[in-house]
Amino acid sequence: MLQAEGNFLGLGACLQDYDLRICTNYKDILDSAKEPPRGTLKNWFAPYVLVIMGMVYNTKEASKPGLLPTRTCSIRNTKGRVGIPAYGKVGNSWLQVLNKTLGGNEDDIDPGIAFLVELMKKNQPLIVENADAGLKAFAREEIVVMPYWNGRTHALQSQGVPVDIEYVPGTMLVPPAFMASR
Repeated sequence: MLQAEGNFLGLGACLQDYDLRICTNYKDILDSAKEPPRGTLKNWFAPYVLVIMGMVYNTKEASKPGLLPTRTCSIRNTKGRVGIPAYGKVGNSWLQVLNKTLGGNEDDIDPGIAFLVELMKKNQPLIVENADAGLKAFAREEIVVMPYWNGRTHALQSQGVPVDIEYVPGTMLVPPAFMASR
Protein backbone atom coordinates (compact mmCIF):
# COMPACT_ATOMS: atom_id res chain seq x y z
CA MET A 1 0.00 0.00 0.00
CA LEU A 2 1.08 3.58 -0.43
CA GLN A 3 2.35 5.66 2.47
CA ALA A 4 -0.74 7.88 2.82
CA GLU A 5 -3.09 4.89 2.91
CA GLY A 6 -0.83 3.13 5.39
CA ASN A 7 -0.90 6.12 7.70
CA PHE A 8 -4.71 6.35 7.53
CA LEU A 9 -5.04 2.65 8.30
CA GLY A 10 -2.54 2.97 11.16
CA LEU A 11 -4.35 5.93 12.68
CA GLY A 12 -7.65 4.05 12.31
CA ALA A 13 -6.29 1.11 14.33
CA CYS A 14 -6.67 -1.18 11.29
CA LEU A 15 -3.04 -2.38 11.40
CA GLN A 16 -0.83 -4.11 13.91
CA ASP A 17 2.91 -4.14 14.53
CA TYR A 18 5.11 -6.61 12.70
CA ASP A 19 5.94 -9.67 14.79
CA LEU A 20 9.71 -9.14 14.91
CA ARG A 21 10.22 -12.84 15.63
CA ILE A 22 8.83 -13.52 12.14
CA CYS A 23 9.86 -10.37 10.30
CA THR A 24 13.47 -10.62 11.44
CA ASN A 25 14.91 -8.29 8.81
CA TYR A 26 12.85 -5.28 9.95
CA LYS A 27 15.73 -4.32 12.25
CA ASP A 28 18.01 -4.07 9.18
CA ILE A 29 15.90 -1.38 7.51
CA LEU A 30 17.31 2.12 7.87
CA ASP A 31 15.33 4.10 10.44
CA SER A 32 14.76 6.89 7.93
CA ALA A 33 12.91 4.40 5.68
CA LYS A 34 10.47 3.41 8.44
CA GLU A 35 7.34 5.22 9.49
CA PRO A 36 7.59 6.60 13.03
CA PRO A 37 5.38 5.17 15.80
CA ARG A 38 1.65 5.96 15.49
CA GLY A 39 -0.53 5.38 18.53
CA THR A 40 0.16 1.84 19.69
CA LEU A 41 2.14 0.96 16.53
CA LYS A 42 5.92 0.91 16.96
CA ASN A 43 7.35 -1.40 14.25
CA TRP A 44 4.69 -1.25 11.65
CA PHE A 45 5.49 0.22 8.26
CA ALA A 46 8.45 0.67 5.93
CA PRO A 47 6.99 2.21 2.76
CA TYR A 48 10.24 3.28 1.16
CA VAL A 49 13.04 1.65 -0.71
CA LEU A 50 16.40 3.28 -1.17
CA VAL A 51 17.52 3.18 -4.76
CA ILE A 52 21.31 3.26 -4.85
CA MET A 53 23.68 3.07 -7.79
CA GLY A 54 26.96 1.48 -6.68
CA MET A 55 29.71 -0.31 -8.59
CA VAL A 56 28.45 -3.76 -9.56
CA TYR A 57 30.94 -6.38 -10.66
CA ASN A 58 31.11 -10.01 -11.75
CA THR A 59 32.65 -11.86 -8.79
CA LYS A 60 34.14 -14.58 -11.02
CA GLU A 61 36.13 -12.12 -13.09
CA ALA A 62 36.83 -9.08 -10.94
CA SER A 63 37.86 -7.99 -7.49
CA LYS A 64 35.97 -5.35 -5.55
CA PRO A 65 36.04 -2.19 -7.62
CA GLY A 66 36.71 1.26 -6.34
CA LEU A 67 35.31 4.41 -7.86
CA LEU A 68 37.19 3.97 -11.09
CA PRO A 69 36.49 0.46 -12.31
CA THR A 70 39.47 0.11 -14.63
CA ARG A 71 42.06 1.59 -12.30
CA THR A 72 41.22 -0.22 -9.07
CA CYS A 73 39.45 -3.39 -10.20
CA SER A 74 41.48 -6.30 -11.48
CA ILE A 75 39.76 -7.42 -14.65
CA ARG A 76 41.49 -9.67 -17.14
CA ASN A 77 40.10 -8.14 -20.31
CA THR A 78 38.15 -4.91 -19.99
CA LYS A 79 37.85 -3.96 -23.65
CA GLY A 80 34.14 -3.72 -24.29
CA ARG A 81 33.33 -5.30 -20.91
CA VAL A 82 32.93 -2.18 -18.79
CA GLY A 83 29.41 -0.76 -18.82
CA ILE A 84 28.43 2.87 -18.37
CA PRO A 85 24.89 4.22 -18.14
CA ALA A 86 23.52 5.97 -21.22
CA TYR A 87 23.61 9.73 -20.91
CA GLY A 88 19.90 10.09 -21.68
CA LYS A 89 18.87 7.87 -18.77
CA VAL A 90 20.89 8.17 -15.55
CA GLY A 91 24.20 8.84 -17.29
CA ASN A 92 23.92 12.59 -16.76
CA SER A 93 23.42 12.18 -13.00
CA TRP A 94 26.16 9.55 -12.82
CA LEU A 95 28.57 11.85 -14.71
CA GLN A 96 27.87 14.70 -12.26
CA VAL A 97 28.51 12.44 -9.25
CA LEU A 98 31.63 10.98 -10.87
CA ASN A 99 32.90 14.46 -11.73
CA LYS A 100 32.45 15.75 -8.16
CA THR A 101 34.15 12.65 -6.76
CA LEU A 102 37.11 13.32 -9.06
CA GLY A 103 37.40 16.90 -7.79
CA GLY A 104 35.19 18.75 -10.27
CA ASN A 105 32.13 20.85 -9.61
CA GLU A 106 29.15 22.32 -11.45
CA ASP A 107 31.38 24.89 -13.16
CA ASP A 108 34.24 22.48 -13.93
CA ILE A 109 33.30 19.15 -15.50
CA ASP A 110 36.80 18.56 -16.88
CA PRO A 111 37.69 15.75 -14.41
CA GLY A 112 34.61 13.71 -15.33
CA ILE A 113 35.02 14.31 -19.06
CA ALA A 114 38.74 13.43 -18.90
CA PHE A 115 37.90 10.16 -17.15
CA LEU A 116 35.30 9.29 -19.80
CA VAL A 117 37.71 10.10 -22.64
CA GLU A 118 40.33 7.80 -21.10
CA LEU A 119 37.73 5.08 -20.50
CA MET A 120 36.47 5.31 -24.09
CA LYS A 121 39.98 5.12 -25.57
CA LYS A 122 41.33 2.31 -23.40
CA ASN A 123 38.28 0.19 -22.66
CA GLN A 124 35.66 0.86 -25.33
CA PRO A 125 32.86 0.56 -22.74
CA LEU A 126 29.40 -0.73 -23.52
CA ILE A 127 26.86 2.06 -23.16
CA VAL A 128 23.91 0.52 -21.35
CA GLU A 129 20.62 2.11 -22.38
CA ASN A 130 18.45 1.12 -19.41
CA ALA A 131 18.14 -1.12 -16.37
CA ASP A 132 16.79 -4.07 -18.36
CA ALA A 133 19.72 -3.92 -20.78
CA GLY A 134 22.00 -3.98 -17.72
CA LEU A 135 20.24 -7.07 -16.37
CA LYS A 136 20.76 -8.88 -19.68
CA ALA A 137 24.38 -7.78 -20.05
CA PHE A 138 25.30 -8.96 -16.55
CA ALA A 139 23.32 -12.22 -16.91
CA ARG A 140 25.09 -13.02 -20.20
CA GLU A 141 28.41 -11.97 -18.63
CA GLU A 142 28.94 -9.45 -21.43
CA ILE A 143 30.02 -6.83 -18.91
CA VAL A 144 32.20 -7.28 -15.86
CA VAL A 145 31.71 -3.99 -14.05
CA MET A 146 29.49 -0.91 -14.23
CA PRO A 147 27.64 1.58 -12.04
CA TYR A 148 24.29 -0.15 -11.48
CA TRP A 149 21.28 -0.34 -9.19
CA ASN A 150 21.20 -2.19 -5.87
CA GLY A 151 17.74 -3.72 -6.37
CA ARG A 152 18.57 -5.00 -9.82
CA THR A 153 21.81 -6.42 -8.44
CA HIS A 154 19.88 -8.34 -5.78
CA ALA A 155 17.54 -9.65 -8.49
CA LEU A 156 20.55 -10.92 -10.46
CA GLN A 157 21.98 -12.56 -7.33
CA SER A 158 18.66 -14.32 -6.67
CA GLN A 159 18.92 -15.79 -10.18
CA GLY A 160 22.43 -17.12 -9.48
CA VAL A 161 24.31 -14.49 -11.51
CA PRO A 162 27.76 -14.03 -9.88
CA VAL A 163 27.57 -10.29 -9.13
CA ASP A 164 28.02 -8.11 -6.08
CA ILE A 165 27.72 -4.40 -5.39
CA GLU A 166 30.27 -2.14 -3.78
CA TYR A 167 29.19 1.19 -2.31
CA VAL A 168 32.12 3.43 -3.17
CA PRO A 169 32.76 7.17 -2.89
CA GLY A 170 30.50 8.72 -5.48
CA THR A 171 27.76 6.14 -5.00
CA MET A 172 24.54 7.74 -6.19
CA LEU A 173 21.40 7.71 -4.05
CA VAL A 174 18.05 8.38 -5.66
CA PRO A 175 15.38 9.88 -3.35
CA PRO A 176 13.24 7.26 -1.62
CA ALA A 177 10.50 5.74 -3.74
CA PHE A 178 7.29 3.92 -2.96
CA MET A 179 7.50 0.17 -2.88
CA ALA A 180 5.89 -1.43 -5.88
CA SER A 181 4.14 -4.73 -5.64
CA ARG A 182 4.93 -7.46 -8.14
